[in-house]
Amino acid sequence: MAEVPDFVSLNNPDNEGKTTQLVRLAERWDRFQPLGAVHEHGPEPWARVAADDYARWWFETSTAVELTEMLLARHSTRAIAR
Repeated sequence: MAEVPDFVSLNNPDNEGKTTQLVRLAERWDRFQPLGAVHEHGPEPWARVAADDYARWWFETSTAVELTEMLLARHSTRAIAR
């Protein structure tokens, strides 16, 4: 690889093999550090919103500010793990 990206992000529906692909990449590329899903870096807010109807919260009842703040906070925490 001539130029290595700073980040690799795989986005697809659940059970499509994203984690498997990242594990395989880590096995073959010693500079690759799998950091896990964004919700693993501060699971409390995710557990709170998932307690009832997570899909409804995500798509209907959350505000753009609430969702964005939660995502940015977890991305920041995950970046620190680097």
